[in-house]
Amino acid sequence: MSRRSSSTADAKVASRIIGIMLLLVSGLAMIIGSRTYYKNVEAEAKCTATTAATVVDYKKTVTKTSKKKKNSRHRTTTTHTTYSPIYEFTVGGKTYKDSDSNAASSTQQYAIGTQLELHYEPDNPDNNYLLPTQKVVLYASLGGGGFFFLIGLIGLAGKLTGKAR
Repeated sequence: MSRRSSSTADAKVASRIIGIMLLLVSGLAMIIGSRTYYKNVEAEAKCTATTAATVVDYKKTVTKTSKKKKNSRHRTTTTHTTYSPIYEFTVGGKTYKDSDSNAASSTQQYAIGTQLELHYEPDNPDNNYLLPTQKVVLYASLGGGGFFFLIGLIGLAGKLTGKAR
């Protein structure tokens, strides 16, 4: 086999491996997104009652990631902070305190004392949420999964590298 045909064959194999990996990633994204979507739909179906919840505090979550720079011995550390509102609400004379990570953001979105609409399960007020997120999760997971699926198909066809034909 000539040197050129060997490198073309190697490029096709690499392209197909990348394609298979991207198909697996897309499938995983779609499965996770669909599962999360249906869990949220189920919660929305159960949480049919609404009441006012008052933001009383914030739960601060700090995530640090460290990454080595290319061609360098130095690492960069990125810090990401999110704030989840902690809220109180009263149902049937009993006061509940909870936090909703789906309502988290990079800023303290609501002032302490702000009243928000809370959805809760009438028979189990501990099962509650502030913001319905299922459509965002569904569109993001299906869109991202679909994108990786298309790139994976292109890879399987051997078209990801300029040498594969």
